[in-house]
Amino acid sequence: MLTVFIVMAVVGCTSIGPKTIPRDRSDYIDSVATSWKRQTLLNIVKLRYADAPVFLEVAQIVSGYTVQSTIAAEAGLTDFQDRVLLEAEGSFTDRPTVTYSPLTGDNFVRKLLSPIPPGAVLSLIQAGWAADLVLRTTVQAVNGQRNQSGLEPRQTPGDEDFYLLIELLREIQRSGAFGMRVEERDDIKDTTVLFFYHETLDPNVAVMISSLKDVLGLDPQAQRFKVAYGAIPSGKDEIAILTRSAIQIMMEIASYIEVPPQHLTDNLTRQTTAVETDIEAEITPLIRIKSGPEKPAATFAEVEYEDHWFWIEAGDFGSKRIFTFLMLILMLSETGQGGKLPVLTIPAG
Repeated sequence: MLTVFIVMAVVGCTSIGPKTIPRDRSDYIDSVATSWKRQTLLNIVKLRYADAPVFLEVAQIVSGYTVQSTIAAEAGLTDFQDRVLLEAEGSFTDRPTVTYSPLTGDNFVRKLLSPIPPGAVLSLIQAGWAADLVLRTTVQAVNGQRNQSGLEPRQTPGDEDFYLLIELLREIQRSGAFGMRVEERDDIKDTTVLFFYHETLDPNVAVMISSLKDVLGLDPQAQRFKVAYGAIPSGKDEIAILTRSAIQIMMEIASYIEVPPQHLTDNLTRQTTAVETDIEAEITPLIRIKSGPEKPAATFAEVEYEDHWFWIEAGDFGSKRIFTFLMLILMLSETGQGGKLPVLTIPAG
């Protein structure tokens, strides 16, 4: 009984808060990341089946702990014996509260329907993301050279010169021979400028830059080019980039899903040509999302929809990279001002 008294006394005097931080932070990070991947994959699948995507953001997590202890002692002296009675009770409660915020209205438009600014596309390349990956995912056309599309009603292969320009830009990126900056002017708030380094260039890199300018119809003598949103440039000193919105990117990725044949027969979804188009162009398909009736093992992300499972394999590094890149795009998208949206708070304990 003396041991019980000591233990309860120690528990009652020790703070548990600091000790929970390392554990809780890691656990919540893992849980939020897993749920975010599943939500993204589920919405991609739903788009393939002409179903409405729904986005629910985890706005706040409040983790509350309660420790209660009660100790009672009673002592007595009789003619026959001494009597000591100790009683101890304790309770521990973990009751986190999670706040969800649905993405609707102006926030939905800003985050999902607005085209990605061309400057942001180049910033991603400048930050080290592979130029071919970024352009294949986020861009519909560059100076009139069109990327492939797996969406109805225009399921078309990409222009041959589009694949050439992303290959050239990727090699130039590896050499470090181009850069970008944002210039402020009086008539325009800011202008993104792409420039090529012309000093101490490797002869092979110089040839690639010349070929890239030729593909894009740029001035062969110029080194600086304005970047603008659009399909067709206004002159030989401009690079026009027709970018996709986040929802367009998700729909394009959805066209790569390997849907069950029965779903095509039942007209639950339509056949697309995205995978075949990439293979014909002799490039690796952008992403692989598999499906099957049984829950898969060793996945990067998986969801269940229409009595089937859809997943990205844990060992498919290329698909994982594209999927992570999409989530980065969603995270970096402008969401506008919050505060007016309905909020759903659910006690999770």
